[in-house]
Amino acid sequence: FEVLESLSPLENEIIIEKTKSSAFADTNLGEVLNVEDISNLVLVGFTANECIDATTRDAVALGFPTVVIGDATATFDLRDAQGKLIKADRIHKLTLANINAFYAPVIDTAAIG
Repeated sequence: FEVLESLSPLENEIIIEKTKSSAFADTNLGEVLNVEDISNLVLVGFTANECIDATTRDAVALGFPTVVIGDATATFDLRDAQGKLIKADRIHKLTLANINAFYAPVIDTAAIG
């Protein structure tokens, strides 16, 4: 992968490369957040039903107050075990509903102050 030039990290920014669904899995993210005294997390990204879900669960389990910005996440269409297509919109809505019900508040970008 290549980072878009307009999104290149600043000199003092910490880069954490993730290779698993959760940003906490096999990374030092938890330690970096603690050292930097960051306690509240705001999650955005792709894909909601895999990476955002896994990272939210791990963040909350580790004690980080977390908020997910629902309209700044997305997902793909998937096929179930019988090959039936499940549209991304449905998966996305159900994933965010599950996160909101059991792990962390899900809000929209308009609600950010």
